[in-house]
Amino acid sequence: MSPARTPDRLTGRELAWVAGACLVAVLHATRVFQAAISDDAYILYRYARHLAAGFGFVWNLGEAPVEGFTSFLDVVALAGARILGCDLVQAGQVLGVAFAGLSCVAAACLGREVGLGDSRAGIASAWIVALAPAQAAWARGGLETTLFTFLAAAAMAVWMWERRTASGRRWSSALFVLAVLARPEALALAALAVLLDFAERRSAALAWWPLCTALAILAVWKLAYFGDVLPNTYHAKSGGGLVALKAGASYVARFLRGYGWINLLLIAAPLVLVRSTVNARTLYLLLCAGMLALTAAKVGGDYQYFGRYLVPTVPPLAALTSCGALALWDATGAIRRPVRIAVAAGVCVGGALQLLLPSLRELHDRPWLLTRPWRLVEDTDPALFRPDFELMGKALARIAGPKETVAAIAVGAIGYYSDRPILDCLGLNDREIARLPVSLAGRTVWRSGHMKGSARVVLARRPAIIALPMRPTAEPCRGPAASDVAVYPWVGELLGAPSFRNGYQQRSDPLPDGRWMNYYVRDPAHPRMSGTRVCASSSFILGDVDAL
Repeated sequence: MSPARTPDRLTGRELAWVAGACLVAVLHATRVFQAAISDDAYILYRYARHLAAGFGFVWNLGEAPVEGFTSFLDVVALAGARILGCDLVQAGQVLGVAFAGLSCVAAACLGREVGLGDSRAGIASAWIVALAPAQAAWARGGLETTLFTFLAAAAMAVWMWERRTASGRRWSSALFVLAVLARPEALALAALAVLLDFAERRSAALAWWPLCTALAILAVWKLAYFGDVLPNTYHAKSGGGLVALKAGASYVARFLRGYGWINLLLIAAPLVLVRSTVNARTLYLLLCAGMLALTAAKVGGDYQYFGRYLVPTVPPLAALTSCGALALWDATGAIRRPVRIAVAAGVCVGGALQLLLPSLRELHDRPWLLTRPWRLVEDTDPALFRPDFELMGKALARIAGPKETVAAIAVGAIGYYSDRPILDCLGLNDREIARLPVSLAGRTVWRSGHMKGSARVVLARRPAIIALPMRPTAEPCRGPAASDVAVYPWVGELLGAPSFRNGYQQRSDPLPDGRWMNYYVRDPAHPRMSGTRVCASSSFILGDVDAL
């Protein structure tokens, strides 16, 4: 890579290649992966609906504001879409797919900056991001994943450009602030940039005053409005110590295996073999990727597929892989050209195949994905995905009164479609439960974000309805299974509590797909849906509750 020319704008040739990568990224997301919307996305949609209606950032109408979401920016954007008359579920999909494409542009700019203006690095970075299954899978998840990925990569690239051109830090400050609003992890990325500037020249850190000012104002406002500067989500996911860190380390290792050992070697080998590749830019990207990985590991990773917490690491990893490959190419100029080209082609094909393996497996298992009708939302294979929580939410909208509180574990779609007051038993949207310590007693599995809960708090709130078990069942009058209690030990404590046994009665209601929703009611005299099955006793509970 030659530092002789570092143009500030993409050339026409680069634009064409990057535009092709953007198109592939969109097709990858919409034709290879299904629209399996995360239940957490409906939490954002509920907040956005309340914000658009003028109630502010509230989970339950009439209650104090609470930041039960990780992306302030995404909630505001979705609220704007709602005001314009857009369907929130479709708007979340459109934003996710759009920013999946834009992430390729940000990766191209990042690759060019790390590669000292080498257009090959920018093009290769964009295509690696376009081919990454993790980003394609989560583009349609309804969350802020690709929005944050784009903003983080763009902020890194602009910081490198401003550092190279001595242009101050106004634009990078603005992008880092937006990235922090998209996800708080961006604060660590901004701090790394400030520290590197400070290490090079102490006075350079003063140029970050726009960032520091904006973040100070944001912190003061959040403290005054929410009573805290971190979302409830972070409190609810924190804790677990070494157990969480071990699960998180396995999570990061699985993600890196999916990225491919060839692509990882292309990052590592040039740093060892080619001295000129070790500079502040490569160091910064390595630190950023490491910081994002450490953050994901600290909370224990995630139980869902394709490593959504680590998707933002794809653009920096892509830039490092691209620049590493080019550094090796330039350093091996003495090798005979045919041999050199053959080896390079083999490495590129091998790296691409390793990266694409999950997508190829998806198409092998479900080839009809390529030819299915074009739909944004209703695009799931009923054999694999069932709208369990959507059906439960719609049923609860008919069962529960407008002011009756429903306690639930999965609160996203249930909260969005029921539009009823919801007690979040896992604490993502509840201040008291979110700040409880993680208890590992009785736990057999680790589930990030699902490790907190309290039978005492739930019973003290006296919800009108407790939705258990958390999913529909094939038969009526079924209680939580032993496997459910293994994941949520507090459920066993709840079912065994005298105040619960004496104060709640179980009922089951039929759902449109032939299954049953089971729940416990505090007021059995309240009229419910037609077809309701009243369960005679609690003897149907699977497992010995008294022994739990």
